[in-house]
Amino acid sequence: MSHDLAEILARDLQDADAARDALRERLDRANRALIQVLYVAEVIEADGVGWAADSIRNAVRTAVEPPTA
Repeated sequence: MSHDLAEILARDLQDADAARDALRERLDRANRALIQVLYVAEVIEADGVGWAADSIRNAVRTAVEPPTA
């Protein structure tokens, strides 16, 4: 019985590790995408369209900041 429980726990731990790794990869991709979006905002601002750049920055800020209570 104890051996079965150990196998189940080991399998659950492997599943949790795989899920954590997948989430970490998604987070890394999202961070890279946000950096690219902010770079685009800088290019837009350099082209003289500051309001559009501000809108992009605000959208990114809204997406990444935790909601306030």
